[in-house]
Amino acid sequence: MYRRINWYTGDYNALAFNGEKAISQATTPEALQSVINELDARLLGNQYIKPPFIGEPNSPQVTFTQVLKRLRENYQTQTTATQVTAEELAGYKVLFEKADMLPAWEYLQTAWTFYLKHDYAAVLNAAASADKDAVNDTLLFSQQVLRGLSMQELARWPDAETYWRHLLTIDHSRIQQDYLQYQLANSLAQQGKVDDIFVANSPVVNLAYRSNVLKMLASQDLLRKQVETGQSPEEQIIALHTLLAKELLNADYQGYLQDKPRAELFKQPVRDDMRDVMLSDFNWDGRNAQEGYVCHSLDDIVTTLAQRPKDARALNCLGEYLRVSNLVIPNGYDDGITADLTKAKSQYDDRSVSRLMHYQQVIAMPDAPPEDKSYALYRAVMCYAPTGENDCDQQDIDKNTRKAWFLQLKNDYPGSEWASRLRFYW
Repeated sequence: MYRRINWYTGDYNALAFNGEKAISQATTPEALQSVINELDARLLGNQYIKPPFIGEPNSPQVTFTQVLKRLRENYQTQTTATQVTAEELAGYKVLFEKADMLPAWEYLQTAWTFYLKHDYAAVLNAAASADKDAVNDTLLFSQQVLRGLSMQELARWPDAETYWRHLLTIDHSRIQQDYLQYQLANSLAQQGKVDDIFVANSPVVNLAYRSNVLKMLASQDLLRKQVETGQSPEEQIIALHTLLAKELLNADYQGYLQDKPRAELFKQPVRDDMRDVMLSDFNWDGRNAQEGYVCHSLDDIVTTLAQRPKDARALNCLGEYLRVSNLVIPNGYDDGITADLTKAKSQYDDRSVSRLMHYQQVIAMPDAPPEDKSYALYRAVMCYAPTGENDCDQQDIDKNTRKAWFLQLKNDYPGSEWASRLRFYW
């Protein structure tokens, strides 16, 4: 009741004080979660408070939480952000000392140096040693993490690798172990040592991280190796799907034919998190190609292209497969920490060929059969339907070229089914 009155009257300092008191008195996890959600919605995450709430002189836990939120990069870029200053942090020392929470204040100092000052050398001098067991000490673990991250920011990747490896030998909680595994994977990837992530007895065993590395960074040889020796059937399937997709999208038809038979060796698990690596993606029989344009199975198409790379019908039909299957190389990115892997260089010799590039190849063939060239022109124009944005690849093809495709279809193949279907260009 008191907290509700504090909220109604806009007495946010009292709300912080009473909220922190309620947190200390919560007797069940549900009651604790309820108070935390209330404070987050009405105080810590309330963007309509004027002036913004930054802390309360008698509430160290709430103040600690709010300072951490204000150190976040997405907060710092807001026009209404109230930046954390050295003077503000110094003013909180007495509050934290009185509450016997000095380690929390020391962590805020280190975090401020890392996230706002970007003085990574200073963090290395201030952050906690890696020799202490942080399994039950979140603040100590957070200090240790800032130390490792500072090495990475300074591009001291070998030092960072050694550091994360050492931390992984110390007892940590499961969540902490997972985080350390990722940072080790990142340090190895930045050095181009992607294969080391998958060696026997590698500390990096988290499937999500290994999956992201396979999808984004692994070479063709490493993918083939993990198909055979992956730590689980799930990892083997991820490696094989990524391998086949990259071979198709790089026009490596011989490689695809060499590796495709391995798909028969695996039973696809029924799991939502494996839906982007369904091996059945490669069992296309051609039946749902564009009505009026006959295509054979994907395996037949690839076999033809391996023998005759400029076969117009096979190129168009591979484009059909890519269109109806929407096959992409799963990039593995997510909105969390694994996005850091995008900064590492892929070990795969990637020369991706899109379906529009296949159409363009057929359009450029002087001896392509009329049915195939007219269909390639139709599909090339349709890549820009109906918004004028290219949904076939990343090429920025000017409108005059698209108009020329349209006119070529209408003028050179006036009686074709595809000329009659296409009424506009975009």
